[in-house]
Amino acid sequence: MNQRTVALIIVGAIVLFLLVAAVVAGLVIGGVIGALTDRQGALQVRTEQPASMDELHDSYRLETGSLEVNLEDMQFPEDTTDLKASIENGALTVVVPKDVAVQAHAEVGDGALSILGSGQTGENLDRQYESEGYDQATRRLSLDLSAGTGVITVVRAE
Repeated sequence: MNQRTVALIIVGAIVLFLLVAAVVAGLVIGGVIGALTDRQGALQVRTEQPASMDELHDSYRLETGSLEVNLEDMQFPEDTTDLKASIENGALTVVVPKDVAVQAHAEVGDGALSILGSGQTGENLDRQYESEGYDQATRRLSLDLSAGTGVITVVRAE
Protein backbone atom coordinates (compact mmCIF):
# COMPACT_ATOMS: atom_id res chain seq x y z
CA MET A 1 0.00 0.00 0.00
CA ASN A 2 1.22 3.44 -0.79
CA GLN A 3 0.82 6.57 1.32
CA ARG A 4 -2.15 7.80 -0.67
CA THR A 5 -4.14 4.59 -0.02
CA VAL A 6 -3.32 4.74 3.70
CA ALA A 7 -4.41 8.40 3.81
CA LEU A 8 -7.71 7.58 2.08
CA ILE A 9 -8.37 4.74 4.52
CA ILE A 10 -7.71 7.05 7.49
CA VAL A 11 -9.97 9.79 6.05
CA GLY A 12 -12.68 7.21 5.37
CA ALA A 13 -12.43 5.90 8.94
CA ILE A 14 -12.70 9.44 10.34
CA VAL A 15 -15.76 10.20 8.18
CA LEU A 16 -17.38 6.93 9.27
CA PHE A 17 -16.67 7.72 12.93
CA LEU A 18 -18.17 11.23 12.59
CA LEU A 19 -21.24 9.81 10.85
CA VAL A 20 -21.81 7.28 13.65
CA ALA A 21 -21.26 10.01 16.29
CA ALA A 22 -23.83 12.25 14.56
CA VAL A 23 -26.39 9.42 14.48
CA VAL A 24 -25.84 8.63 18.17
CA ALA A 25 -26.10 12.34 19.08
CA GLY A 26 -29.34 12.56 17.10
CA LEU A 27 -30.78 9.58 18.95
CA VAL A 28 -29.83 11.08 22.33
CA ILE A 29 -31.31 14.47 21.45
CA GLY A 30 -34.43 12.77 20.12
CA GLY A 31 -34.77 10.84 23.37
CA VAL A 32 -34.53 14.03 25.43
CA ILE A 33 -37.10 15.78 23.27
CA GLY A 34 -39.31 12.70 23.45
CA ALA A 35 -39.13 12.79 27.23
CA LEU A 36 -40.40 16.37 27.15
CA THR A 37 -43.35 15.72 24.89
CA ASP A 38 -46.87 14.70 25.76
CA ARG A 39 -48.76 11.79 24.23
CA GLN A 40 -49.79 13.82 21.19
CA GLY A 41 -46.15 14.70 20.51
CA ALA A 42 -46.40 18.40 21.41
CA LEU A 43 -43.88 19.97 23.74
CA GLN A 44 -45.62 21.05 26.93
CA VAL A 45 -44.75 24.69 27.44
CA ARG A 46 -47.25 26.59 29.56
CA THR A 47 -47.31 30.17 30.82
CA GLU A 48 -49.87 31.26 33.37
CA GLN A 49 -50.17 35.04 33.83
CA PRO A 50 -53.14 35.90 36.04
CA ALA A 51 -54.05 39.59 36.12
CA SER A 52 -56.32 39.48 39.18
CA MET A 53 -56.97 37.46 42.31
CA ASP A 54 -60.02 35.96 40.56
CA GLU A 55 -57.73 34.52 37.87
CA LEU A 56 -55.11 33.26 40.33
CA HIS A 57 -55.34 29.54 41.13
CA ASP A 58 -54.32 28.03 44.47
CA SER A 59 -51.99 25.65 42.65
CA TYR A 60 -50.40 25.01 39.27
CA ARG A 61 -49.11 21.63 38.09
CA LEU A 62 -47.43 20.19 35.01
CA GLU A 63 -46.14 16.67 34.48
CA THR A 64 -43.36 17.28 31.94
CA GLY A 65 -42.10 20.37 30.14
CA SER A 66 -41.88 24.02 31.13
CA LEU A 67 -44.26 25.91 33.41
CA GLU A 68 -44.00 29.64 34.05
CA VAL A 69 -46.26 31.32 36.61
CA ASN A 70 -45.86 35.03 35.93
CA LEU A 71 -47.33 37.15 38.72
CA GLU A 72 -45.77 40.48 37.76
CA ASP A 73 -49.12 42.08 36.83
CA MET A 74 -50.91 40.89 39.97
CA GLN A 75 -52.19 43.34 42.55
CA PHE A 76 -51.98 41.29 45.74
CA PRO A 77 -54.27 42.13 48.66
CA GLU A 78 -52.99 42.98 52.10
CA ASP A 79 -52.09 39.85 54.08
CA THR A 80 -50.57 36.57 52.84
CA THR A 81 -51.40 34.86 49.55
CA ASP A 82 -50.47 31.16 49.34
CA LEU A 83 -49.49 29.54 46.06
CA LYS A 84 -48.37 26.00 45.18
CA ALA A 85 -46.70 25.01 41.93
CA SER A 86 -45.08 21.75 40.86
CA ILE A 87 -43.55 19.97 37.91
CA GLU A 88 -42.49 16.34 37.66
CA ASN A 89 -39.82 16.73 34.94
CA GLY A 90 -38.71 20.04 33.50
CA ALA A 91 -38.52 23.69 34.44
CA LEU A 92 -40.71 25.70 36.82
CA THR A 93 -40.32 29.48 36.85
CA VAL A 94 -42.21 31.88 39.12
CA VAL A 95 -42.01 35.64 38.45
CA VAL A 96 -42.96 37.68 41.53
CA PRO A 97 -43.85 41.39 41.64
CA LYS A 98 -41.40 43.96 43.03
CA ASP A 99 -43.71 45.21 45.77
CA VAL A 100 -44.52 41.86 47.44
CA ALA A 101 -42.51 40.18 50.20
CA VAL A 102 -41.74 36.55 49.39
CA GLN A 103 -41.46 33.42 51.48
CA ALA A 104 -40.68 30.20 49.63
CA HIS A 105 -40.22 26.53 50.32
CA ALA A 106 -38.76 24.63 47.37
CA GLU A 107 -37.91 20.95 46.91
CA VAL A 108 -36.13 19.37 43.94
CA GLY A 109 -35.46 15.63 43.71
CA ASP A 110 -32.61 16.00 41.23
CA GLY A 111 -31.63 19.25 39.54
CA ALA A 112 -31.24 22.87 40.53
CA LEU A 113 -33.07 25.67 42.24
CA SER A 114 -32.59 29.42 42.40
CA ILE A 115 -34.68 31.66 44.61
CA LEU A 116 -34.18 35.37 43.93
CA GLY A 117 -30.55 34.91 42.97
CA SER A 118 -29.48 32.34 45.54
CA GLY A 119 -29.09 28.91 44.01
CA GLN A 120 -27.91 25.35 44.46
CA THR A 121 -27.72 22.13 42.46
CA GLY A 122 -27.77 18.46 43.36
CA GLU A 123 -30.09 15.77 44.64
CA ASN A 124 -32.78 15.98 47.32
CA LEU A 125 -32.65 19.77 47.53
CA ASP A 126 -34.84 21.39 50.17
CA ARG A 127 -34.66 25.14 50.59
CA GLN A 128 -36.45 27.76 52.66
CA TYR A 129 -36.29 31.44 51.72
CA GLU A 130 -37.76 34.54 53.31
CA SER A 131 -37.23 38.07 52.03
CA GLU A 132 -36.07 40.68 54.49
CA GLY A 133 -38.99 42.24 56.37
CA TYR A 134 -41.43 39.52 55.33
CA ASP A 135 -43.31 39.46 58.67
CA GLN A 136 -43.80 43.25 58.66
CA ALA A 137 -44.83 43.53 54.99
CA THR A 138 -48.46 44.30 54.19
CA ARG A 139 -48.46 42.19 51.01
CA ARG A 140 -46.88 38.74 51.28
CA LEU A 141 -46.60 35.81 48.89
CA SER A 142 -45.93 32.34 50.31
CA LEU A 143 -44.72 29.85 47.71
CA ASP A 144 -44.64 26.05 48.02
CA LEU A 145 -42.70 24.74 45.00
CA SER A 146 -41.56 21.28 43.95
CA ALA A 147 -39.89 19.50 41.06
CA GLY A 148 -39.08 15.81 40.67
CA THR A 149 -36.27 16.20 38.15
CA GLY A 150 -35.58 19.67 36.86
CA VAL A 151 -35.10 23.29 37.72
CA ILE A 152 -37.03 25.71 39.94
CA THR A 153 -36.40 29.43 39.47
CA VAL A 154 -37.99 32.34 41.34
CA VAL A 155 -37.21 35.78 39.94
CA ARG A 156 -38.35 39.32 40.68
CA ALA A 157 -40.18 41.23 37.93
CA GLU A 158 -38.16 44.06 36.43
